[in-house]
Amino acid sequence: MRRLGVVLAAAALVMLGGCSGDDGSEAGSDPATPAPTSPAASAATGALGTACADLLDDGGLVQQALDLADAEPQDGTGVQGRLFAIVSDGPDQLSDPVGQLVDFLDDQEAYVEDGHLSSSVTDAVTRIGKICA
Repeated sequence: MRRLGVVLAAAALVMLGGCSGDDGSEAGSDPATPAPTSPAASAATGALGTACADLLDDGGLVQQALDLADAEPQDGTGVQGRLFAIVSDGPDQLSDPVGQLVDFLDDQEAYVEDGHLSSSVTDAVTRIGKICA
């Protein structure tokens, strides 16, 4: 049950990352401005766009990391390695928030209290969503 609450809260954070326009309206509510096809679709092209797609597209690395909240640390080594590649070789603006997810996968229990993710993890997910919006 704890996992379900953590995953649902985290999924909501990921989805909210790029859902509204600058004026507070829903993205794509203006017929002249179609909604992006994925959370990462509005991110810049190149390295940032690629990293954002890897992180936020359906089943992306952010969701995979959050899904590991109740797993054994060794279960997350593949996801952690892919996240670390973004920290070390990816866009600078993603280094800190993605690095926080790498730390989370080192010791998930340290970042979950009473079935809720710590603010350092939720803030990192929110920052990734904003950077990639």
